[in-house]
Amino acid sequence: MRRIVMVFALFCIMVSGCGSFGAAAPDVGVLESELNTRLELVVPDGWNSYTTDDEIGMVINNISDEPILFDHYFGARLFFLQDNQWVETENAMTFMNMDAILLEPNAELDFHKKHPAVVHPALPDLGKKYTLRIYLIGNVCKDGQPTSTKTAVYIDLDLKPQK
Repeated sequence: MRRIVMVFALFCIMVSGCGSFGAAAPDVGVLESELNTRLELVVPDGWNSYTTDDEIGMVINNISDEPILFDHYFGARLFFLQDNQWVETENAMTFMNMDAILLEPNAELDFHKKHPAVVHPALPDLGKKYTLRIYLIGNVCKDGQPTSTKTAVYIDLDLKPQK
């Protein structure tokens, strides 16, 4: 009996420690079935110790069978967790290239078909710790043309306060 109680307690600690489980996901105009299914977003090891004023570098990969078209900033939408609610914030990144980005299918994980993506969240208090959710949103292409089907990938990151 004691072992069952310990396992249950450990499970509860693990679930409650995941921070954003209680917050309802923000509506980004993408069906839930299209979230994190066609795309993969990775923050490479060594790049994932961000502070609140850092530009955040990631790598996006298309793991579907169709090309996906993005605008010049990958349709990035940024949210921070505040009082158990996701609050949208601006992407303060400056973009020089305004061309759309076509991400070809890359199920074989060809390094040359992966693409870097960078965002810079405009947070209200750089001296606070934040949980940041980053969505990258694009349109699925069929027969060489973008469709109305939106797809997205997201990742949650903990940002340390700026010193």
